Amino acid sequence: MSSAPLQLAEDLFERVNVEYVRNPSGFKARVKQLMRFVIKMARKIVAFILRADSWKLKRTWIGALVFLRLAYVAMNEYGMNPFKK
Repeated sequence: MSSAPLQLAEDLFERVNVEYVRNPSGFKARVKQLMRFVIKMARKIVAFILRADSWKLKRTWIGALVFLRLAYVAMNEYGMNPFKK
């Protein structure tokens, strides 16, 4: 397995700069810690999606279909559906 998807994921999130928090105390530290967690999970998701092996699994296709359905419903709800006049 090549590391090209991982490198692409790293490049996508390269510009996000969140300071490392060792001892979180206070609201700002907790927000930074939460942002680090969200960025870490986003990197994992992007790397998973870009791997060719992951598209051989049923769960990837099911997840993609669920995501597309949610996006379609959200677009209809807010009137941003490009397929309707």
